[in-house]
Amino acid sequence: MGFCRIFIRSCFIIVCTLVSLLGCSGKGPAIKHEELFSLNLGVMADELDYFERDGTLFFDKKIDILMRDGLFYISNPSLGKVMKFSNYGDILSLIYNEQSNLPFKKNDLGFRVTTWNFQNIGLLAVDNEGSMYVDDRIEVDADLLGPIPFDRVILRFDSNGEYIDFLGQEGKNTSPLPFITELKTTRNNLLMAVTRDQDTWKVYGDDSQGDLALPAVSLPASLVHPNDDPDITFQVSRITPDTTGELLYISAAGLTKSKTEVLPRMFLYSLAENKIIRSFLFPLGKLGEGFSLIGSDIAQNLYFTRDLVKNGEQTGYELQVLDSYGTVIRSAMLMHELKEPPISTSMAVSEDGIVYALFAYSFGAEVVWWRPV
Repeated sequence: MGFCRIFIRSCFIIVCTLVSLLGCSGKGPAIKHEELFSLNLGVMADELDYFERDGTLFFDKKIDILMRDGLFYISNPSLGKVMKFSNYGDILSLIYNEQSNLPFKKNDLGFRVTTWNFQNIGLLAVDNEGSMYVDDRIEVDADLLGPIPFDRVILRFDSNGEYIDFLGQEGKNTSPLPFITELKTTRNNLLMAVTRDQDTWKVYGDDSQGDLALPAVSLPASLVHPNDDPDITFQVSRITPDTTGELLYISAAGLTKSKTEVLPRMFLYSLAENKIIRSFLFPLGKLGEGFSLIGSDIAQNLYFTRDLVKNGEQTGYELQVLDSYGTVIRSAMLMHELKEPPISTSMAVSEDGIVYALFAYSFGAEVVWWRPV
């Protein structure tokens, strides 16, 4: 009886979700991409390089892109550098590892250049003052190198690219962190970092002075929905802070005790109340294809995308924007003809709802955006 009840409920949820989503505004208007600038493949100050010298790919870490106040911050982990660009592609500043780059003559470049011995660049974040935060690896004692090594810190640089300090588990200049899955600044200048070890997710919040602003929030790797069948367990796949610093968006896939898959669900966790306050199902495509979360805007709306494919070729992305209660409030088709299948794609959304992306190809990279119509 328990299995039948779960099966019937799952079927009912699937049908209701498909009817509600397909009965909305469909795929919405087509929005053509705008190519902002391109980056050549190479080792110069304003170029990207993700190949080894023998021509094999070097993607120990994915290239990260962040848009803030109309400026673009791009990391190049294989060269150990972070670049800041205008939206026309003019390089404005560079922080780079001297050991893995050409010896740039700082006075001849025409933009601000500083150096730092980056080891393994991860995620980027930028606050209201233009200070930049870089997730990086450091050398640690052997006792911190277990199955999940605690060897990550968040380097803090001022708006001129000068090093300030690093952030760890208890704020500035403290114990290193495990793997960092999300790094984000809020509108009130709180830096939010999400980490993952074997059994636990943790969320840290530091203020603009580098001091711990809220107690670390610990969440288990699996959840049971409070209003759902206790036989269904949801495995957490991602935790994303919102831009207000009030909510955590928890993406989770469900399984019954008999290992039957259940539709993925988004849980909303209130930092003020220290609990899950509601949840809703992920949006679905016409045939049940899943969407991926790319971020949220200042109004706490969530942006989901999935590939648009025509005649076997990708022509862009389908966008669905949901409010924090799971209601679809906008749909669109983000059109973009790829120059070739990209080696890597980094896509995100700004606070004001502009979707942007960096496509890394075999010959170079391009930065594009889709502005709302």
